[in-house]
Amino acid sequence: ISQAGIAGLAGIIIGLTLSSLGFGAILFGILVGGGFGFLNGVIFTKARIPSFLVTLGTLFITTGLEKYIAVTAHVLTNGIPIEGRLDPFLPLTPFLNLPRSFSLFYWAIGGAVLFYFISQRTRFGMRIYAVGSNTVSTYLYGVKVVRYQILAFTASGIISAIAGFLYLPYLNIASPTF
Repeated sequence: ISQAGIAGLAGIIIGLTLSSLGFGAILFGILVGGGFGFLNGVIFTKARIPSFLVTLGTLFITTGLEKYIAVTAHVLTNGIPIEGRLDPFLPLTPFLNLPRSFSLFYWAIGGAVLFYFISQRTRFGMRIYAVGSNTVSTYLYGVKVVRYQILAFTASGIISAIAGFLYLPYLNIASPTF
């Protein structure tokens, strides 16, 4: 549930810090997304609060932060536009006469292939499937269930932040209302 909030917050953070941090802003935004995902995982596993409630709370927190940052954004950006600064991450599509927003399709295909490989060919992916299907059996098998649950939430936060970053050059704006 919190993916949209994390993506929006990461997009705003990347957009606002791009002028001062350069491409380090991308890493910073992804770390923020991973941090919120990690926080979701820790609260879910240690406090034993249902994931629905944890992620709903994170959605409210991130959306509130987005709106707070957006109100003060004109002070933080000093009027430096985002447009054109993230173009190196957009594959060149003029030879196909496609709009530049079509590059999201390339990123989606690459992500799908990567995640298919991770889920089907790695120990991590198989254990995530096992934890998701039956935590008790997976625990009895010897897998550290809590660790993999936290890793799954953290990965979700990182992926959400990457999605927020990828929408920046497409929208040319950092806004809490993606």
